Amino acid sequence: MPMTCKWAPRLPRSFTMAIDEQVQEWWASYGCRELTESGWTQVDLDDLLDPPPSKAAEVAVQCLIFAVRNARPAFPEVDGLLHVPLPYSNDEQVPLDHPTLAEVLRLEWDYGPGLVVPGIHLLRRSVTSTYESADEYRSKTLAGSDGLGDGLVAYYQARRTEVEEHRSGSLEWDRDIVIRTI
Repeated sequence: MPMTCKWAPRLPRSFTMAIDEQVQEWWASYGCRELTESGWTQVDLDDLLDPPPSKAAEVAVQCLIFAVRNARPAFPEVDGLLHVPLPYSNDEQVPLDHPTLAEVLRLEWDYGPGLVVPGIHLLRRSVTSTYESADEYRSKTLAGSDGLGDGLVAYYQARRTEVEEHRSGSLEWDRDIVIRTI
């Protein structure tokens, strides 16, 4: 079933065409080569779009759809994920609180050096099936996922790995709203 985005009519046609062109340029310049060589590729929204949009998550959903559409002719098994970062947590237990999908899609985003931004990941299924040692929590499908459109689902994820402990000196929970292709 092809993916569609129910927000696309709210975005001006000229804007979605410009987004599609920038995604195609990224795919031709970097994405295809990286996916071929390593089985995955990733691009942050502020590196993909110039200028980056204020409503990052909402526009990034459209970018995810365009990226997967560009990749699937060469890689039919590719999955697409959009990670919308949430603030880190130093809680001992897994943090279960998170904003709603609607709240995340309405967020105004700040960009700049050192600031986290939504990222689009394309992964071959051989990569997604590999094991990684981590503490991880995934919520059930978020309310409002049906509003994303056909072929997309959203969930909350909190995870931490030993790599993060070595980098930061403590185990922080990396928290995201994930929108992925199904």
